[in-house]
Amino acid sequence: MKKVLLGAIIVSSLFGKTNVSLSIGSNNFDNKEGVDSATTLGIRGDFYLDGLYHMDLGYENLGSVDFENGSGDTKVQRVYTQFSADGEEEYHVVPYMGVGVGYEKVSDEIDELKSQPFIGLGIGFRYNISNNLNFLLDGRALWKTSTRNINFLTSFGVGYMLDAEPINNQIVKEQEIVIPKHKLEIEPVATSAPKQVNISSVFSKSSSVIPIQNRPNLLPVVQSATVQAPIQKVEQQYTNQSNGTYIQVAAYSKFQPRALLSKLTQSGHKVILRKSGSMKKALIGPYRTKTEALNALKSIKKITRSAFIYKG
Repeated sequence: MKKVLLGAIIVSSLFGKTNVSLSIGSNNFDNKEGVDSATTLGIRGDFYLDGLYHMDLGYENLGSVDFENGSGDTKVQRVYTQFSADGEEEYHVVPYMGVGVGYEKVSDEIDELKSQPFIGLGIGFRYNISNNLNFLLDGRALWKTSTRNINFLTSFGVGYMLDAEPINNQIVKEQEIVIPKHKLEIEPVATSAPKQVNISSVFSKSSSVIPIQNRPNLLPVVQSATVQAPIQKVEQQYTNQSNGTYIQVAAYSKFQPRALLSKLTQSGHKVILRKSGSMKKALIGPYRTKTEALNALKSIKKITRSAFIYKG
């Protein structure tokens, strides 16, 4: 059972963004089950369907659980799957909530403690240290379908996000294009001296207007102008924007993700860059409302699947 689950986590992680975590926790059994609380060791893979929703596969080993009457112990193992949804990130903390089903296997069964399916409901928090590394703290309630007993489980884990954008470590800066004025080079053209006009012949005609071809050239004629193509110069400045709803597309401390930022810019997104302690962040926004940001997130995720809502 354990090997099958581990294989499923590894294979599924090859096809998209996955957070793989190892955890340790405490399981409190129902009083009617007649066993002591136990320490749990677990592994879980969270497979992201998009930026907010993910399917989770998990395995937990409770080891040998002692009977309260001192008659011995029994081994307990669990596998489960659940559908979870992330909330909005605040100060690197992402809340999440999930509901799912699982199966508990007991080696030595008694009336109130035996192998059976269960339904799980849980909430938790993920603290993002970086784009890849994170801590998890969650709690779950398990309702066992046969005995109707309820267990409560709390756990702490360390996770690693696979297929996240690489962490780059150069200062994120806002790009601004400055286009200089056009430079015109005018070539003066030498003109011939004005022709002499016979006044008497002019007044002798019915029209008093001097023909165009006989008018004197009073100003030099501009024959051609050479326009030098404008030179685009990219200037980088630190952004002072702080408040608002953004979409974070990258975070780093050394190397700038030039290919990603260029692709986002070419797609019409304005990327701003901001220092955040030792880390630097590439943001798109700000947006006036969270709904507007969520609508923009759908198109940005086609370029980078690790983008998420960031509250500045």
